[in-house]
Amino acid sequence: MPKKEAQFREELDEFQKEKERIRSIVGQIGGANNSQHKIINLLFVVLIIALLILGVVLQKITLFLTLEVAVLLGIFKLIWMFYEAQRASHFQFWILNSLEYRINEVDRRVKKIEKLLTKDKEVKKDVEEKDTENAGEEQQKAEMCGNGIRCFAKCVKEANLTDKNKFTVETGAGIIVPEIMEDGTVHVDMGEPILEGDKIPVSGFGNNQVVNENITVDGQTYKMTCVSMGNPHCIVFVDDINSVELEKIGPKFETNPVFPKKTNTEFVEVKNDKYVRMRVWERGAGITWACGTGSCATLVACVLNKRTQRTAQIELDGGILTIQWADNNRIYMTGPATKVFTATWAD
Repeated sequence: MPKKEAQFREELDEFQKEKERIRSIVGQIGGANNSQHKIINLLFVVLIIALLILGVVLQKITLFLTLEVAVLLGIFKLIWMFYEAQRASHFQFWILNSLEYRINEVDRRVKKIEKLLTKDKEVKKDVEEKDTENAGEEQQKAEMCGNGIRCFAKCVKEANLTDKNKFTVETGAGIIVPEIMEDGTVHVDMGEPILEGDKIPVSGFGNNQVVNENITVDGQTYKMTCVSMGNPHCIVFVDDINSVELEKIGPKFETNPVFPKKTNTEFVEVKNDKYVRMRVWERGAGITWACGTGSCATLVACVLNKRTQRTAQIELDGGILTIQWADNNRIYMTGPATKVFTATWAD
């Protein structure tokens, strides 16, 4: 809209100039004594004085003739004054009409530009709302997927895109290092867990760990332990995982206001100190068969709550993963990746 605003200002400037020109005309014909008026008035006064001198003082003409001539001059003066008044009124009428026409023209232009400006604001508002929606969608993108890493690594290797069994992969959660093992499984260095509340993030805990803390969801109080593996996870231990109505309670955990970026939620039943059963509600996806980062977060939560050793198997709906929280504070995930089908992308 800057171009249209410039046109609008140009119209206003032109209007101001025209007003000044009209004022100049009004000053010339609007009744103020100009040079022509002065000459006529002076001539009239001179003639009257000369007539009086000739008729009264010098008595060169009769008094009657003097009066007749004076009356004629007066009539002439009145006729001339009436003519000038009519002429001024005519030009003033023309000026007023010109002003009114110009004002109406500028008013139409102003309304048109205001309409365009309003439309531009609406478009800008729509763009801002769309940007906000896109920002929200961007915020909901998964930073990293543990299962995806294993599948990606296996695919890269089988497609001969690398001759290495161990390589790095850049993700939204940082650099991840997968390794293809001799038995075909994929061993992944998932990095260090994040335990500070503000960094997970979980509101209200600052830099403290969130271990076995209360959370109320749908009117019921649960014990939660929260961990980030580059994406947020809330782990809840239960006695019987089959009794959890995951499709009902999962979305309510995900959108609980204590989680500024929402959360993945894992419900965990500990079978023994080396084996646990887990089901997951993934943020923005719902119930899934498996979650690699969720499995890593589950083991960390188990260790923090002294429920398992630092290496354990995590059974999910889609299979079993082996997770280790090593002494160097890094999490290692080992599990299969199997080709299901191949396809050709069609344009």
